[in-house]
Amino acid sequence: MVVGQKQVDILVIDDNEAFTKFVGDVAEGCGLRAALLTDPSLFKERMQETAAPIVIMDIDMPGLSGLQLAQWLGEFARAEKIEVQLVLVSGHREETIRLCKSVASISGLRDVEALSKPVELAVLAQLLRRLTAKQE
Repeated sequence: MVVGQKQVDILVIDDNEAFTKFVGDVAEGCGLRAALLTDPSLFKERMQETAAPIVIMDIDMPGLSGLQLAQWLGEFARAEKIEVQLVLVSGHREETIRLCKSVASISGLRDVEALSKPVELAVLAQLLRRLTAKQE
């Protein structure tokens, strides 16, 4: 498997189109190039194409759970020797978020954040600026 050249700074995956667009708009306002996905079945292919260093992912999506994708992402990042910062987003209870963070960490991701919905614009912008600064 060959990881594609970096075409985006952030990959956003959430089945809620309005939320995905919101995150994309905030990312763009922070000067980031974002790829937006509402179909979780396209995530792996898009990640392989872009090797996005920041991924914002909903935990609860139809077809593929964020838990499954977080596990795959950790394995992918480890196999490709790339650093990926993951932000898990959920309207679920804290236990669900903690479980997903644990699975992502065990799978090889060292930098895992979590946000609870609804997400405030200022909180998201601050998080994106902090994650971007870590890359420099």
